[in-house]
Amino acid sequence: MSKLRLRPLLGGMVVIPCVVASLLALQWARDRHGSSEEAQSLERMAQLAVVIGDLLHETQKERGASSVYLSSKGSKFSEQLKAQRLATDQVRIRFVEILEDQRTHWPAHVVATLELANSSLRDIESRRRQV
Repeated sequence: MSKLRLRPLLGGMVVIPCVVASLLALQWARDRHGSSEEAQSLERMAQLAVVIGDLLHETQKERGASSVYLSSKGSKFSEQLKAQRLATDQVRIRFVEILEDQRTHWPAHVVATLELANSSLRDIESRRRQV
């Protein structure tokens, strides 16, 4: 008779800690998954920030080279301007690739702002022809 009462007690002593440990492991896995998504989001933001910084830098260098070229009436900086335009175009391509690749990860207002910047960059060719 005492063996029958002892068996459920021993079973409960084993099952309850296993259930609790399983629940804790599940919660830990959920927390880690959330942390992983946050890390990926931060990585995307950092990547975007770097390419935007590079794009600003290259467009400013092109603007400066264009200014020297125009000031000299085309006698100076012709080759440097061509090289700078290529460098600007390469960074712009990276910007567009990131925009297209990560579009679904950004809120709508961020995508709209990036699209506005991209449409302004499309006007660069008409500005270049003017120079």
